[in-house]
Amino acid sequence: MGLIILPYILGAIIIFLAALYMIVMQNTADVFNTTNILFGIVLTILIYGAIISRYIYNKKYWGLSPIFIFPFFMIYLPFLIVLLTRSNFGFHSAFVSNSVLISILASGVLITISYNYIFIFLDKFGVKRHY
Repeated sequence: MGLIILPYILGAIIIFLAALYMIVMQNTADVFNTTNILFGIVLTILIYGAIISRYIYNKKYWGLSPIFIFPFFMIYLPFLIVLLTRSNFGFHSAFVSNSVLISILASGVLITISYNYIFIFLDKFGVKRHY
């Protein structure tokens, strides 16, 4: 299983670093305004809350599910949205792109900090872990 998990997590780390690079290379006044930061953090909290509420609603989860679900919905899909909003065949919205980039950074930090606490939190709600 480690042969699957390691590249998946490394891909998420690479995307996190790419999002950090994209933000640093832009004009920081455009990216780091309060609206983009607020929207990015709210988006991160909404996605995180939706994932946790899905686990609580189902009352059970696969033991390795958080390793796959959190990076997919909080890093991979938002980065795809960033790429689509910056491409020529989609609409180019700097606000959406910058807010989602900040959301990716906040998600990476949140996942790193809260990973060990997810299982404790779900156990308190009576969610059963199965393998």
